[in-house]
Amino acid sequence: MSTHTTSPVLSPPAAEPVVALDQRVRWALLGDGALATVLGLGGLLTGHLQAQWTGLPPELHLAASVGLLPYAVRALQTGRGRTARTGRLSTLLVINVVYAVTAAALLVNGWLEPTVLGTALLVSYIAVPGAVGACIAATLRRGTAAR
Repeated sequence: MSTHTTSPVLSPPAAEPVVALDQRVRWALLGDGALATVLGLGGLLTGHLQAQWTGLPPELHLAASVGLLPYAVRALQTGRGRTARTGRLSTLLVINVVYAVTAAALLVNGWLEPTVLGTALLVSYIAVPGAVGACIAATLRRGTAAR
């Protein structure tokens, strides 16, 4: 009598849906990825100087810079393709929404006293991720409607 049992054959995981990227979302991702690269590297190199100009803590500049670099890589990779997996686009969308909401919270909560330049920086951190997020969301909606 054999005690060996055969394991059931596991089926491969289902392929993740893919969405076609139009030129608008590709340019948005490429532009945002390039901007995130410049801001990330710039923040790492000049965070203390930026803190003096903006009235925002240097730790905030450093944390934002460190967070921007991996995002920049993914945004640039995704923007170079003609299609993207919905999971990757959803992740980029969530990152943009979190970034914009965080900037808005920092702007209105009263904990920080940014200079005019710091206020402009926070407003741009709401507007740019908001616009990129809107492009990504429209692409995801269009891809979902096509299925």
